[in-house]
Amino acid sequence: MRVPVYKIIAFIAVLVGLARCDADPARPIEPVQLRVDGKAVELASPALYDGREVYLPLEVAAVLKCKVVMPDKEDYAIVASPKGVRREIALARLRRAPMIPLSSLASLLDVKYAVSGGFCDIRYPVAPRAEPAQPERPKSERAARQVASTSGGSTASRSGGSRAASATHGGVQPPDSIEKDPNAIGQLGSGGSSRQTAPRQGAQAGGEQTAAPVIAPVDDVPPVATTPPKTSSVRTPSWLRDIVCEAVDPAQTRLLIVADGPIRPSVRMAAAQGVLTVDLPGTAAATAQTEWTFENPLVAGARVEAGPAVGVTRVVFALRRLVTYRDRPAPPDGHEVLIRLPKLVGRRFEEMRIMVDPGHGGPSATGCSAMVGGRRIYEKDLNLAIAKKVVERLRSAGLFVTMTRATDVAVGLSERPSLANAMPADVFVSIHVDDAPGNSRASGPTAYYHGNDENGRALGLSIVEGVAAAGGLPSRGARSDMSRFRTGMAVLKRAEMPAVLIEVAYISNPGDRAKLITEEFQTRVATAIADGIRRYVEGKLPGGAPEEAVGMPAVQTPEGP
Repeated sequence: MRVPVYKIIAFIAVLVGLARCDADPARPIEPVQLRVDGKAVELASPALYDGREVYLPLEVAAVLKCKVVMPDKEDYAIVASPKGVRREIALARLRRAPMIPLSSLASLLDVKYAVSGGFCDIRYPVAPRAEPAQPERPKSERAARQVASTSGGSTASRSGGSRAASATHGGVQPPDSIEKDPNAIGQLGSGGSSRQTAPRQGAQAGGEQTAAPVIAPVDDVPPVATTPPKTSSVRTPSWLRDIVCEAVDPAQTRLLIVADGPIRPSVRMAAAQGVLTVDLPGTAAATAQTEWTFENPLVAGARVEAGPAVGVTRVVFALRRLVTYRDRPAPPDGHEVLIRLPKLVGRRFEEMRIMVDPGHGGPSATGCSAMVGGRRIYEKDLNLAIAKKVVERLRSAGLFVTMTRATDVAVGLSERPSLANAMPADVFVSIHVDDAPGNSRASGPTAYYHGNDENGRALGLSIVEGVAAAGGLPSRGARSDMSRFRTGMAVLKRAEMPAVLIEVAYISNPGDRAKLITEEFQTRVATAIADGIRRYVEGKLPGGAPEEAVGMPAVQTPEGP
């Protein structure tokens, strides 16, 4: 019996629909039961495990006593720990719901977890036990001990005039031995001289215990506690000792953050301000020097300042050029950031081959839309109008430019980067308009690059900052496409060159929409996109000259849209 063709087509459509989910087909996702410190936790939506990562529903925030603020597009969340430390965490979308990767949350909350037998066990570190109370000594014995201590038995008492270390976050001072003993620490400069660590809490110095500062994790905890309660997580911070800048070659520089104690930095680049920021949770500055000036082709200087949250120290590096960056630990306790000029820098801009992709197209792939003046405006038409103006400006500069579509036709998602690869193009830019149904406040451009691609991130920063400035809109920065989709965006992940998807503005925002439909705005945005590509190739920061190391403006931390 022959099966009708239409039934075969319908069956294939069902299979395709089932396959279109956020999960990786190679890694089946299974629900797991959540346990915190051995106690089962009941959630309305289950935690999910794909064999590599555990994903938690947002409601788990109440269980772990943290706060979650999610912006309009639900592609990332700002999570605040019970200690007040905040971090931006990329969300995954599984089964049509945003979820938090447990690996990212665990590093923020300082918890351990393991998955076994259908259970995910989360455990907090065991708090140190309080020392048992010592029986009171007779008055005569106490007096004898007091006389002995004043006769020169303790290194701390002999130091004379040493300052007591502050015991609050943001105002922590290093132990007295660092300040008074010139041999306690050696400054590590570009010459690579050796260094010694200062005595830590419990270290023997002159036969007596030297006291290290006690750091309170929250403001309402007393700064000093001789016998902390069993539930206390009081501990000394890590110490920031020095900042070192070493030029590897004219196109590459190594930044080294020297520290005593483990640090877990958060690195981000604010291209519009020409700075790279490194936030160090649980870290205090142990050096009187707060500013450095470097004779470096890529970095002008550095400054240490208070971070965006209690207990966080921020290091701000002033950049001379648009750069890419990677960071990694530098044993035993330091951290290094490797920065370099982006790919293509050094080539002539006029030699570039550019592929411009107007998103969507055809009768069915219209993209988002909105009613304006009694008629419906479609994203596909706005994308094409802006793309044509970008091509016009690039061609007038002498570049070879091609479009994935020049009319209202359908082009497959995988076909678009394939056209760029076959060209072959040096840069691929896909132009889109954003939408946030039910939220009319979301505004401004966003640039997406694939995965952890450094060159795509630099290209995205160069373009998005220019578009925001030209359109008079807030910049939403450059973000990885894996913050929206677990495997990334099809038009980006298959591209073999620096590639960016730029969301120009929000059609759901009345102010953005009013601008999007005007030719003046489209022309300004197209010029900014073309100029962003040029600045990327030339390694120039958006907006002009770099900031100086001394007197740099404070870096504003995004709080979401």
